[in-house]
Amino acid sequence: MLIFSFSILLSKLILSFMLPLYTRTMSTSEYGQAELLTNISQMLVPVFSVCMPSAVFRFSMDESIDSKNALKTGASFLPVTIILFLAFSFFTRWIQVIYEYNSFFFFISILTVIRSGLSLYIKSCEKNTIFSIDVLVYNLTLSCFNVILLLLLKKGIIGYFFSIILANVISICFLSIAGKVYNDLWHGKAQKELLVKMLSYSFPIIFTDLAWALISTTDKYMITNQISDSDNGIYSAASKIPAVLTIVTSIFSEAWVLSAIRNFEGDNDRSFYENVFFAMHISVSFVVLLVLALNNTFIPLFLGEQFYDSAKYTPLLLFGAYLSAYTLYYSPLFSACKNTKAIMASTIIGVSANILLNYLLIPQIGIYGACIATVISSFLICLYRTIRIRKYIVINIDIHKWILSVVLVLLVMVSVILEWNEALVSAAGAIALVVLYREKLLYFKSLIVEYIRGKGIKL
Repeated sequence: MLIFSFSILLSKLILSFMLPLYTRTMSTSEYGQAELLTNISQMLVPVFSVCMPSAVFRFSMDESIDSKNALKTGASFLPVTIILFLAFSFFTRWIQVIYEYNSFFFFISILTVIRSGLSLYIKSCEKNTIFSIDVLVYNLTLSCFNVILLLLLKKGIIGYFFSIILANVISICFLSIAGKVYNDLWHGKAQKELLVKMLSYSFPIIFTDLAWALISTTDKYMITNQISDSDNGIYSAASKIPAVLTIVTSIFSEAWVLSAIRNFEGDNDRSFYENVFFAMHISVSFVVLLVLALNNTFIPLFLGEQFYDSAKYTPLLLFGAYLSAYTLYYSPLFSACKNTKAIMASTIIGVSANILLNYLLIPQIGIYGACIATVISSFLICLYRTIRIRKYIVINIDIHKWILSVVLVLLVMVSVILEWNEALVSAAGAIALVVLYREKLLYFKSLIVEYIRGKGIKL
């Protein structure tokens, strides 16, 4: 987690400085086209690649399969992906930006697939340092080429696309050389039966990725059409605050997916799953309480006066992100069991509920309707995965304490919405959590002390 957190946080910091560069060196029309092309590419990459990079990652970690064969088998599907993108990019006249910049669209998409496959293979081999360095290499080279092509050479949207292509090429070269992937690819063997298994595993992930894209866009689209652009701006600003929790959970997820699969392939120790669940649960709970404590005082100052009303909606959206953290905990467990269909089913349930509730609630109660829809859809996904995972792994969690702690966070959220001295109430909630889990926290403290002393521990 320390390795991943360094690369993820630094990369996000680098990219945050790029936004002003884009808005100052491209016209609004160019920036809009650039965003549209890259968004379409990101949406179609999992479809046309059939999420094969994810299958390479999982099957490379399977102890009964040679990781080199998994890599070579996944690479054997690349020609199909290339043909699909070629057909789409050169024969799609109804999307102007794709038709106008079809060569850029094709190369950006294909290089994204290759880089994703290589980086996930490196990660499956537990070369985490190389994986994390590559994240920095990609973002640093992207930033440097942006400065050269956009700021110095004034190449506009063409320079933007070239920057992405060059950054991907350098990243692919780095992964191939530093991770010695070329050697594994050369010695691996593509196997027809393995390809069928990999496709069966990866196919449901397509719908999962597309479903999350729908969740993130439908609420904003409906607010714009049923209320106004101004309200959508306020909702969009409010949704940026839960990103603090998303960063924490994304760092956790990067490390957890490796550990979950390794433990499942190994001794399948249940206590390991339980301890990780508690560590995740208590961490996200404290992060949520901290953000809630700052909600009514500092968030309006951070967002600006014109977005002052965003603070009213942040608590609900934050609670939705809080529930989503538990879905991130269960996803790697389903991947370990190679049951991606359960992930797909739960996501489809969440998307369907989100769209239906947005349609029903937004006209009646405005932005609050979108917030409530987000919370309920996140809850349904969490509930489905919690019940479904018990078919494969029984995780003994003190359900009464867990429900009590979630209710506690919910009560703090309500008090913040009602503007009841959010700092004091959040502090009281944090103290109550410490009292509730004092025995478990003392146990974790002893583990940390042992680790620091260099004795070595296993959760």
